[in-house]
Amino acid sequence: MITSSEGPTRTDLLYEDVIDGYLDGRFVERPWLARLVERHLGDPAFRSILLCGGPWTGKSAFLAWLTRRHLLSPRYFIRRLSNRPLASGDAWSLLLSLGHQIAVLRPDVMRLDLEAEVVQDIGRVAAGGEVTGVEIHELRTSPFHRTAVQVEPAARDRHRAR
Repeated sequence: MITSSEGPTRTDLLYEDVIDGYLDGRFVERPWLARLVERHLGDPAFRSILLCGGPWTGKSAFLAWLTRRHLLSPRYFIRRLSNRPLASGDAWSLLLSLGHQIAVLRPDVMRLDLEAEVVQDIGRVAAGGEVTGVEIHELRTSPFHRTAVQVEPAARDRHRAR
């Protein structure tokens, strides 16, 4: 559940509570399957797997366990009727979730901050005049970046209206 006023926490983004729930005392490790999956994913010719099984056969639990073996791997658990942000199961939430996870797990891959600072020396402003600090018509940035815009207008001599 979201606890931070600034957005999802690392625990939320990485599904730590979901993973912990799967890895309770009832979980049975399957090292033979892990070796098979890891060998397959280590082959550059194959970059994905499809893990099939009926309900309650341990597919999600197995993948949760793999995340403990590969701590820098993004993960996504689809939950129907989820109240968890970025986990509704559609392509948009999947891609946003994975992008935010990569930003957390591999900050070296993504530059996390975009900062713009505007300092103006306006000079004289006539009575009734207006000054616009900055006007941005369009700003495109990654949803994984924090954006900070600082504007510091400074008028040296402002004519006072009588």
